[in-house]
Amino acid sequence: MASIFTKIAASELDKLPSLLSALGPSLANHRFKLALSQKFLSDTPSREDQAKLQVRAQPRPLRSTRTEPSLEVIKPVSTVGSSKSSLPDYSEIKRLMESEPSSSSSVRIPTFLLQRIKFELMNSYGMLRLEGPSDASWVAALKNGTVKDTWEIAFAEDDGSGYKEILKAISSTWR
Repeated sequence: MASIFTKIAASELDKLPSLLSALGPSLANHRFKLALSQKFLSDTPSREDQAKLQVRAQPRPLRSTRTEPSLEVIKPVSTVGSSKSSLPDYSEIKRLMESEPSSSSSVRIPTFLLQRIKFELMNSYGMLRLEGPSDASWVAALKNGTVKDTWEIAFAEDDGSGYKEILKAISSTWR
């Protein structure tokens, strides 16, 4: 995840909305969006990380000494049970949603993109909580409406009103 984040943050930040839109609504994609959003909202790559990315040597092609074709059997990796328990508590999601980007950050994220990242964080968290273990603070926030207060803070800019409306509509399925 760190290398994906570093690459996007260092040179392809403008492609992030297209990447997020291209990912379908599968649980694996929601896990990816959640992790990527957390990474963007919790820290940014250092200048050293950006420099390492730019000077990375290109791999040399390997010469094959075999003359006959070979087949490799790839066994699927089981993820059953491993990701359901790895969801953060709602308190961490709330903190990230209400946070402002650091002024000392090496990556400047435009407001419209920051709001998109926060939307993906909340939407993916809600969808994953449907399938994962219960979190008492999440259930309470949905029942008492405090999750909507978090949206008001996260999307205080005029540009974020559309995200608030979408989350209000989607959140009815999270109960």
